[in-house]
Amino acid sequence: NKGLGKAIARGLAEAGADVVIASRHEAELKAALEEILPGTGRLGAYCVADLAVRADVKKLAAFAQETMGRVD
Repeated sequence: NKGLGKAIARGLAEAGADVVIASRHEAELKAALEEILPGTGRLGAYCVADLAVRADVKKLAAFAQETMGRVD
């Protein structure tokens, strides 16, 4: 949701991908999507998750699948 991850998400959106981003901090995720998506014409979503917690990783994967229809 910041730094390199945000830059990668923006690049993917500019290349035509819909993106799902994740972080432990919801407020930062909302702000990041507002920076990532404008002008791309792509869809974006976020999921609050701690990727050091296995259950949260599973939650993120399920969320991305349900929200975007598939994960590439």
